[in-house]
Amino acid sequence: MSLPGTYQSSTQDLLAAVIEAARDRLGSDISFVAEFQGDRKVFSRISQSNDECKLEEGDSFPLKDTYCHRMVNEKISNIVNDARNDPAVRDLTVTRALNIGSYVGVPIVLPDGEIYGTLCCINKDSSDLGPRDVQFLSVLADILSAHIARQRGITEDQRVKRRRIEHVLDNESPSVVYQPIVNLSSGKIVAAEALARFSSEPKRTPDKWFNEAWETGLGIELEIRAMQEALALADHLPDGTYLTINLAPKTLLSESFTEIARTLNLDQVVFEITEHEMVSDFQPLRLVVDRLKALGAKVAIDDVGAGYSGLNRILELRPDILKLDLQLNDNIHRDPAKQAMVSAVSEFASRTGALVVAEGIERAEEMETLKSLGVAYGQGYYFAKPGPLPLKLDVQGHANQ
Repeated sequence: MSLPGTYQSSTQDLLAAVIEAARDRLGSDISFVAEFQGDRKVFSRISQSNDECKLEEGDSFPLKDTYCHRMVNEKISNIVNDARNDPAVRDLTVTRALNIGSYVGVPIVLPDGEIYGTLCCINKDSSDLGPRDVQFLSVLADILSAHIARQRGITEDQRVKRRRIEHVLDNESPSVVYQPIVNLSSGKIVAAEALARFSSEPKRTPDKWFNEAWETGLGIELEIRAMQEALALADHLPDGTYLTINLAPKTLLSESFTEIARTLNLDQVVFEITEHEMVSDFQPLRLVVDRLKALGAKVAIDDVGAGYSGLNRILELRPDILKLDLQLNDNIHRDPAKQAMVSAVSEFASRTGALVVAEGIERAEEMETLKSLGVAYGQGYYFAKPGPLPLKLDVQGHANQ
């Protein structure tokens, strides 16, 4: 079994270090790691002292005709000091093909007992290798065994995760619920944030599904699918209500998103830029933001006051809307430092023409404090939990819609 994907490079780095150590310690012309793949022995990594040998990584021999196969099956010992005069190997094709004068090898046995392959050294001349050389190679083989087993476990875990996301994409797109965004003064619904929900097993929060999608290379696909599901119901929103959709910078920069965005009426759409990772170069993202604004969309920065949503991101992208992180709003009526921060953001927004939306409002005291600090809009359980359309407010004193 080969090691595919993301983790192959780290395994190859370790293989290189191990075979270099083996060749240097034993003074060999060639050292290598070979993997048993069916009835073939494949050279995974090779180190050689000169270019005389034509052996290359990826080359293979029929397994039954190799020293390694015989050594693993105890038909020859770990050491062959004079291959050309040893009746057990002198007539093998590989002896002549690789000009083997001497050989030493050990099996690489994984923790479950599977023989992965071998770690070996060969010389063109005879040698006087001994038990200590075998012991040294055995230590190196144990290191390789532990690493390969660990990486196999990681790659299998990645396969399981990727299959889960692929199942969602192929069979049951994420459903969408909507949380109202409210004018804090009038109580009127002005927008709704689209939030993905998943019914597949295992039962877990949406952020874990998206994190797993990004981890397995399917983050863009899952975000776009959720966006399409949200937009499919946009016609059912009240007139004049904006729809806000969360997308990561990588999604906004993708060709898939660009192609879809060109076909949409974005006059009542807000794209919230989420903060999955640090953005090192804002220019490409700034161009996308400018194009979206030209198409009629508005752009928001999510989670202002937390994580990567710092001043630099706001200055570079010049969003229409700043969404205050819910941790900043939690118990803000009791925290002068939080109040000072929100007041500063509100002043900045006022001077730059942006709007401020507070997320995670759960108490009347939080709402009143935010209003007093210049925050015009908010969302949270105080008004309504995310739910299906039509939108409605749960808080007493605000009209249902």
